[in-house]
Amino acid sequence: MRRDISGDEDINVEILSSSEPLSLTRVPGFEHTIVSFGSDAPFLTGMGRVVMCGPGSIRYAHAEDEQISIEEFMDGIEVYCKIVSAI
Repeated sequence: MRRDISGDEDINVEILSSSEPLSLTRVPGFEHTIVSFGSDAPFLTGMGRVVMCGPGSIRYAHAEDEQISIEEFMDGIEVYCKIVSAI
C-alpha cells in the first residue's frame, strides 16, 4: 500500500543508492529461487558474472538474528566449491 506523503513536511526521504533489477548468473544443476532483498551485487557486475548464494535460510539472511548451523556452514563450503568448478 502506498501513501502520498507529498504534503507531509515532517517526512524527509533521501535515496542513497538504487539499482535496476539485476539478472544474476544461474548455474546449471543448482536449485534456485527468487527472493526480495537488497544487495551489493549490482556494484560487482563490472568484475564478471555474479552468482548469489549462501548457506542457511533466506529468512535469517542479514537479519538481527542471522544464523546458520555448523552443518549448513559445512554444506555451504561444499556448494561454493561445486559452483566454482561449474562456472
